[in-house]
Formats: sequence, C-alpha cells, structure tokens
Amino acid sequence: MTTNPPVNDGESPFHRLDEFVAIPRVAGLALSADGSRLVTSVSTLDADGKKFQSALWEIDPAGVDAARRLTRSAPGESSPAFAPDGSLLFMSKRPDPDAGSDAKDPMPSLWSLPAGAGEARLVATRSAGLGGFAVASDTGEVVVSASIAPTVDGLAADNELRDGRKEAGVSAVLHETYPVRYWDHDLGSVVPHAYWVGTVAVDAAVDEATWRDLTPDAATPHGVGESVVLSPSGRWLAYAQRVADGAAGWRSRL
Repeated sequence: MTTNPPVNDGESPFHRLDEFVAIPRVAGLALSADGSRLVTSVSTLDADGKKFQSALWEIDPAGVDAARRLTRSAPGESSPAFAPDGSLLFMSKRPDPDAGSDAKDPMPSLWSLPAGAGEARLVATRSAGLGGFAVASDTGEVVVSASIAPTVDGLAADNELRDGRKEAGVSAVLHETYPVRYWDHDLGSVVPHAYWVGTVAVDAAVDEATWRDLTPDAATPHGVGESVVLSPSGRWLAYAQRVADGAAGWRSRL
C-alpha cells in the first residue's frame, strides 16, 4: 500500500523551487562616513521572470524605518559606495540622458546620486565600458578599472583599435597567453588598468582624455582586475593581481 506525500501549502518560499529562486538577492553594503546611511544592491526577477534586475536600496542602520528603493532602471545598478559629500556612487549600464543623437550603446559606467533629492548623473564612462571603481573616503578622488589591448599605448589608441575592428566587422579574438577564461568571462584580448579620473565634485562626466594610468605595467591577462581600493587620502592604491606561478599555476599578489 502506498500513500501520497503531503501537499505543501506554499506558506514558505523554501518549499517551492520557483518561489525559492525568486527570492531577492542582496549583494554588498555601503555605509556612509557618519554611519547614518546604509545602502545595498538587491536583485529581483524582472516582469517576465526570466532574468534578475538589480537596484540600490537604502536600509535604516537602526532597524526602525522600512527599506526604500533609491534607483530604478532596466539595466540595473550595483557596487554602491559613498563619496565624502554624501553622494552615492554606483555602476550601471543605463543610457546617458544628455547624449542626445550621439548616444552609443550604453556600457557599464560610473554614476553619482546626490545626497539629497535629485537625479543620478554620469561621472565617468568610455565606449568600451568600465570594470569597477574605488573612491577615497576623505578626498573624493576616484579610480576606475578600464581594459585596453596589450598592444596599444593608452586609451585613445585603444579606442581607435576598437573602432577599426568594429568598422571592419572583426569580432575574432587572438589568445596568446594562458588562461583564456576566468570563471564567466574571457581573458587574453584586453588587460584591465587602473585610471585616476579625479574627484566627483563636478556637474559633468570627467573627460576620458584627462584620466591618468596608474598601472602602465599591468600584467596580462588579468591586469588589475575589478577590485581596486584607495586609501582615505587617495594617495595609495591597492589591488590583487594574478600572476603566473610555475608551468600551469597562478597566484595572487597585492
């Protein structure tokens, strides 16, 4: 004699796979200098239930007020960090509203949300996108991670190379070093460098031509990666770099 298992009434999302997968996912925390504001990135399923979209939410550090959503866009927002003036920096692929007819396909860029009420504004971007950023907590100086081809000298030359490939319809990638892939992204065709872009206390995006390469000798294929850290004064930059160690091994160095 057999009996059917008890039917779950669905009171908890942990009892149904589709409800479990749909649970919002929290990633990273950013605390303001005075400890009064706490922001995190929350990913939820989109309206079609096919992919996750991230947004920035503010959480009351005292646990009294309910969390409130700060950003809303289809591409989503991530990697929040506070600047000294209380503005909130974050990464997003949202389009630039001031680009007009010259707008290109949006790429991961650095944005700033004012401390008070107001719209987010573009701080730093480039046609190939950015990998990440770091901000000095005392001075507001910003460093971004941007990838360039190992065969070119500087961002301008890299832009020319990319434009030439696009116009010629070239999409192939020549890998000359090992490994060619790290987790979920390819390696070998470009190398991440760390660029000083200045402070965020401006009304317009920082001109790419004024950026300064802080890691001209970044090693292939990993370069500086996306995790860069600035000292409070902005004087020192730290990052973990993966370098070859023996015939088939790799190690990280700071």
